[in-house]
Amino acid sequence: MKKVETMSQVAVDYNGMRPESLDIVRAQRASNAKMRPIEVDVYPDVGPMLADGRHRLAIARELGDETIDAVVRVYNEDGNVLSKRAVTLRVA
Repeated sequence: MKKVETMSQVAVDYNGMRPESLDIVRAQRASNAKMRPIEVDVYPDVGPMLADGRHRLAIARELGDETIDAVVRVYNEDGNVLSKRAVTLRVA
């Protein structure tokens, strides 16, 4: 499987995001709060999917960030974690 290097490789579902949730993340960013890394799960049958952090990713894109911190977990066909690593992904 190809290494995940950019968010354009990752399936992201933005449906159902509430504007007030985005406002909370905007306020956290404005106060320079430390943001948790987003989480990306990589499955052999569907590829990379955003598991957690769609609001943080949306605001990073809105603010023009070039990169975002992430935890990438790779699973095998049986659903076992093969690897877990902290990375910096390009937002594009």
